Amino acid sequence: MLFLSIIQMPEMDGLEASRAIHQRWLKEQQPWIIAITAYALKGDRERCIAAGMENYLAKPVKKEELREALSRCCSKESQPRSSGAAETISK
Repeated sequence: MLFLSIIQMPEMDGLEASRAIHQRWLKEQQPWIIAITAYALKGDRERCIAAGMENYLAKPVKKEELREALSRCCSKESQPRSSGAAETISK
């Protein structure tokens, strides 16, 4: 399962949503979360990963970066989720 998280949302931002998903859903049922944001400041990627997102893409999103992120998601769906830090793609 994939969840693309927009960081700025009206009632609950993507960081809060990601934390809530990780608190409320069983580990095996949690979606693969990719942040898509216009925020591209130093430390934003780390905040997204710390909130439980598996990847981070800054706008404007390049097709190849999105393709790679989705490819990682699809290839990991059949594997158990790790308890360690998430792998991220480069900017």
